[in-house]
Amino acid sequence: MLGKLLFFVQNVFEQKVIQQVPYEISESVIEQLEQDEIETEKISDMVNKRFLQNKIFRYELLKRYPYNTEQLYSIFHYAIIDSFKIDSMVVVQSLSNNLFSKNQIEKIKKLHGTSFSHTIDFDSAFFNDENQWGLNGDLLRDKNILEKKNLIQNIFRITPLNKAE
Repeated sequence: MLGKLLFFVQNVFEQKVIQQVPYEISESVIEQLEQDEIETEKISDMVNKRFLQNKIFRYELLKRYPYNTEQLYSIFHYAIIDSFKIDSMVVVQSLSNNLFSKNQIEKIKKLHGTSFSHTIDFDSAFFNDENQWGLNGDLLRDKNILEKKNLIQNIFRITPLNKAE
């Protein structure tokens, strides 16, 4: 609904509508960048600073180090604020026992009430069991796992319309 309204405002009234996407480098973002062998020492002073405009975020990154396009993409990807809150009551309402194993549903229950600001933090806490969530090259199995991951992320994602905090 919001998307349609923004489209209407932008096209009927010829008003440019920009949805700001916040970025923040956290300790977990730094850790992930280091695993990807991307320079982090020069951006350590940016930890816990929020940027609401991608131009400013990009400028601040490039001011500190000459990142290439691929490195910038990774930094932006990891640093995007994408909030999640685990509510185990959703398990009963939204997740089918046919789709998810007992272990997967138990994992959700154990994480009840936990909040995450970055997708990598959510994924690390929830999808850390390689036996259940790891991709192995079996196209059908991998597709099924990716669909489940996407479903779980979407169920627990806090969007501006349903933000409870």
